[in-house]
Amino acid sequence: MLPKRIDKRTDLEKMNDKLTLSGFALCAVKARAKVMLRERLKPMLSDAVDAIEINHPEIALMRIKACLRVIDEYLNKENQIDEGK
Repeated sequence: MLPKRIDKRTDLEKMNDKLTLSGFALCAVKARAKVMLRERLKPMLSDAVDAIEINHPEIALMRIKACLRVIDEYLNKENQIDEGK
């Protein structure tokens, strides 16, 4: 039978490891949010503004609702990641 591994790291070192992992997770979330804003929401909101300027509020409303759906999708994915699914 193998002896148990003795963890000689201090509580501070263990806490630092957890914070480092949390920092990596936060960076990943920020990167995904940035991509979502740049590639999906900004173009849709620009289209909505254009539609308002040319007096087509129904198109603007469709674009804004699409943005809300994108945000919901993003938040659902983040919740799944947080829950470890």
